[in-house]
Amino acid sequence: MNDAFKDVTTAEDFVWPTLIHDEQLYKPMHILNDQSIHDVIQLSKPPDTQTQLLNDTCDMISSRILNTITDISVVVKTGSMSRGTHLSGSHDVDMTVLVPCDEKEFLTMLEPYTPSQPLPTIIINVRDKVAQLLINMYGETNVKTTGDAHIVKVTIHDTVFDITSVPDISPYTALDTITTKGIKSTDTTYRMLTGVLCKLEMNAYKQAPQDLKDMIRVIKYWFGINKWGKWKPRSFPIETFLIDVYLSRPQWTHLTLFKVFLEELIRCRRGERKPAKVFGTFLSAFIFIGRPKNVEQVMTQALQELNSL
Repeated sequence: MNDAFKDVTTAEDFVWPTLIHDEQLYKPMHILNDQSIHDVIQLSKPPDTQTQLLNDTCDMISSRILNTITDISVVVKTGSMSRGTHLSGSHDVDMTVLVPCDEKEFLTMLEPYTPSQPLPTIIINVRDKVAQLLINMYGETNVKTTGDAHIVKVTIHDTVFDITSVPDISPYTALDTITTKGIKSTDTTYRMLTGVLCKLEMNAYKQAPQDLKDMIRVIKYWFGINKWGKWKPRSFPIETFLIDVYLSRPQWTHLTLFKVFLEELIRCRRGERKPAKVFGTFLSAFIFIGRPKNVEQVMTQALQELNSL
């Protein structure tokens, strides 16, 4: 377990590990559709014009929400695009609306919500105001709420923007305490906690080296071209688990980092390694555990090729 990631947000003299550019960076691999890691880095990076358009749209939506809805703390861009790790051709953008609430209100959100246990009124009110504002801006046909009742989706420029309303509990209690209580194997808990942690997550990524972000995109690309059945791996746990591994050594090659990432994830699934501890939570790997058996099989096959290079 590596606690160094938590220090990134506070230590001014924190030094990130380095990635060495060696000849293996340019070696074609069957697991990457016969492309090299270098090739995938180039093709997976979105055009600057696409990124700028999406950023401008996020800024406009954020400004309208902040100027229209008074009972919120802040609106932040979250997800892969805000971290600079989104893939070329990505068609979803995440934004988070942090809503002031007390600790008691937040704790009620850690259990799966049902018709008999709806979301707290403060979240419902903000979600409804966000939805109405977006309908006024982009039309009713482009806006919808989902089964995750705190999320509003709006389609703009053929891109889906997920705007999630979550509690801002930072003024009331320590994150380590609140997230430890909240770790249960429910998708609801995962979504809520990642939203609450978005502020700290963003601070850490501001300092991340570009080589690391490039390697995150390579591994996300690899996950994307494999067949996982109905299971779709999420970006946040992939990225945070890789960072946890990355911080365990002062220096890497791209190939070695890829191999150790897969080795550690397999160990985690087998119960031989505790999930990555990021911001005092175990979110970054628990959703990999107990998934279809072919997940480990595909990872093992990939490792065999990487070890043969």
